[in-house]
Amino acid sequence: MMPFCKNWKREKYHPSRLLVGFQIFLFILIIVGVALIFTQDLWVPKLVEYLLLPK
Repeated sequence: MMPFCKNWKREKYHPSRLLVGFQIFLFILIIVGVALIFTQDLWVPKLVEYLLLPK
């Protein structure tokens, strides 16, 4: 085990509520990002058409 992280064993590692909330938020962002990548054929052309319309 590395000397600078003595408390890294699973049974001793208790992250704060703020850190857990941040991890959940990042996980949700990753899932949304992957979903957007897989569905880009549906929404990218419509978005580009909307952006290029004269206002």
